[in-house]
Amino acid sequence: MEICDVSQRNYVGALYLLPWAFGCMVLPGIAYLVRPWRQQQVAHAFLCFITLLYWLLPESPRWLIFKGRHAEALGILKKAARINKRRLPSEEVLLAAMRNITHKV
Repeated sequence: MEICDVSQRNYVGALYLLPWAFGCMVLPGIAYLVRPWRQQQVAHAFLCFITLLYWLLPESPRWLIFKGRHAEALGILKKAARINKRRLPSEEVLLAAMRNITHKV
């Protein structure tokens, strides 16, 4: 949610939790349709692989800055600015601000 535009944070927050709610709704249906417990285990394990899609989400720029990984944070911020059609300050200004944040903590 840190990466998206402020006007869309409500939507992103709701969509972020949607897979969990969907899984809670689908779980009883799978248990009803697939009766043997071993086959249920396979079906539930298959659904767990869907959560691997969360690896496609970028890391939090705030966390990267606090860990000193400024170049990665800058890349994510640039991508977010491009998607949100915003302009960022120059790289030097951003990197100086990131270093300043890191030194204050």
